[in-house]
Amino acid sequence: MTGCADGGGGGDGPTGGGGTTTSGTGGSSGGGGGAAGSGGGGGAGGIVIQDCYPADGPGATGTDSWSDTPHLATVTIDDAASCSRTYHLSTTAPLLDNLPDTRTFGEESGSPVLRSGHDIFDALYALALEEVREDSVDTIVDGAFNGGQPIP
Repeated sequence: MTGCADGGGGGDGPTGGGGTTTSGTGGSSGGGGGAAGSGGGGGAGGIVIQDCYPADGPGATGTDSWSDTPHLATVTIDDAASCSRTYHLSTTAPLLDNLPDTRTFGEESGSPVLRSGHDIFDALYALALEEVREDSVDTIVDGAFNGGQPIP
């Protein structure tokens, strides 16, 4: 997976701030200090992650489809060498509510991407991130909490 790496933050045990460094077009950040003031402050990162890394090795063949007889799921990828792919997932299985049998979505710049060498696995990872974006909200409002005021 690209977009994540150890930022070298200090820490000792589960309360230590083992930092994560991410980078797209911006800088990086380090982790926090450990428990009871030990472990240091983590610094300013130090590892800068490139936009995307290709998978090592030759990759597997036939990873663009998944058969669950009698149904078949397939993926096609626009510009597979790109760091910002567009995926087209399709299925022969019957879908609820007469939804279309093909779903098209793309990776967003600055978001993590996966280049595992397995096309369907990479597509499902990108689909999960797409659905997180679709399901996100700016605020939550519940009359029984916070006096009915929005929670950012």
